[in-house]
Amino acid sequence: MGPAGIWRRLMDLVYPRTCALCGAQSEEGYLYLCWNCRCRLPLTQLPVCEICGRTATTETDYICPACRRKQPAFDRARAAAHYRGLMRDMVLNLKYHNALWLSHDLGILLAGAMAAFYQDHPFDAVTFVPLSWMRRRTRSFNQARLLASSLAHRSKPRRPVWNCLERNRFKETQTHLAARARQKNVRGAFRMTRGAEVQGKTLLLVDDVMTTGATVDECARVLKQAGAAERERRREEKRRRAAALQNMPAYAEVEDGMKKSGVEPPHSKICRHMRKGRDGGKKSGVEPPHSKICRHMRKGRDAGKRKRRQQLCVVFAVFRELFRLYY
Repeated sequence: MGPAGIWRRLMDLVYPRTCALCGAQSEEGYLYLCWNCRCRLPLTQLPVCEICGRTATTETDYICPACRRKQPAFDRARAAAHYRGLMRDMVLNLKYHNALWLSHDLGILLAGAMAAFYQDHPFDAVTFVPLSWMRRRTRSFNQARLLASSLAHRSKPRRPVWNCLERNRFKETQTHLAARARQKNVRGAFRMTRGAEVQGKTLLLVDDVMTTGATVDECARVLKQAGAAERERRREEKRRRAAALQNMPAYAEVEDGMKKSGVEPPHSKICRHMRKGRDGGKKSGVEPPHSKICRHMRKGRDAGKRKRRQQLCVVFAVFRELFRLYY
C-alpha cells in the first residue's frame, strides 16, 4: 500500500465515508457507494444496437431503425448505465449540486463499460464534450471532462485526455427539447480548438448523458472532418484487400512457376538489363548519365552557395564601414 492508500485509511478512521445515495457506510473499492446501491444501479446489458447502444430484443447483430434511417457520425456508442433511478440521482448531484467526489465512482463504472464494450476497439486518447463559456463560468467545472479524466486514469495502458472541441456559440439547454429540435439546436455548435491535431487518431468521446445522441453525433462529425478515425478506415481497407488477395494466386508462386519453366519474369529482364548497362559503363570508363546529372547539380549547388557567401561578406563589410563612420 502506497502513501495515498495509507492516508486514505487514516482519513476513513477520522471521517468515515458514507454512501452518497443512502447514507450507509461505503464499501472498499468505491468511495461513496455502498454495496446495496451498487447492486441497484441499472447497468447496461446485452443485447444492444451495434451502433448507438440502445436496448435490443435480439442477440444477433442488431441495428435499430433510427441508425438504419440515418447513419450516425460516430462508429459506436455505449452507456455504462441507464439514466434512471440511482444513476440519475448521481448524475444530477454531480452536475447541479457540485458533488465532484462522485466522479471517482462514475469513472469506475465507465472503466467497466470500456472493458466490456471496447476491448477490441483500441483508441489513442480520450476527449470530452465541451461546455459553453457561459455555463462553464456559472458551473466552474465541466462534468464530462471530470469523467473523461477519471476514465483515462483507469485505462490500461493509460491514455491522455485531449481538449479537442469547443463551442463556437451559446445554445439553450436540450433538457426539454424533442429529438428533431435537439439536432437543430446543436447543428454547427462545435468546432476544433486551435492547435488540436487529430489526424489519423482514434478517439473515445465522453459525455455525461446521452439521450437522442444529437450532441455526440455533432461532435463526432466535427472530429471526423478534422481527420479523426482515419486509422480505423485504413485498417478496414487493408483487411478487405487482404481478404480479396486470399482468393488470388500469390505473385511469388507465379514468379517461381515461370522460373521453373524457363521463362524469366518481365521485371527480372528489366533489372538485368539495367545492371548490365551500369556495370558495362563502369568497366569501359563511361560515366552513367544519372551520375553526370548528379555531378552537374552538385556543381551548381556549390557555386550558388559560394555566391551567397560572397554577397553576405559584402553586406557585412558595408555595415562595418558605416559603423566606423558614425561611431
